[in-house]
Amino acid sequence: MVSFLILVFTRTKPGRSFLAGFIGVALSWLVIALWEDIANNHILSTKMATLFGLPGYPLFIAVIVLIGGIAGGMGGVTASYVRRIV
Repeated sequence: MVSFLILVFTRTKPGRSFLAGFIGVALSWLVIALWEDIANNHILSTKMATLFGLPGYPLFIAVIVLIGGIAGGMGGVTASYVRRIV
């Protein structure tokens, strides 16, 4: 949502909008995930990694950062296309 709102007011091509949204949201998710994960000594992320069948918590964090980045990128591309229509 944030990447959409920011990128709807800028004139960027869809590829750059996706990249900007992806990087912005992925970095935000990474910082928040690491902040919370380090604070509880990797307990929750280890349990979630086990639940999803992943070998360890670093891969779980990478997966959630990737999913958040894709969602942010899609918001950026949508903003670019909405800007073109309007």
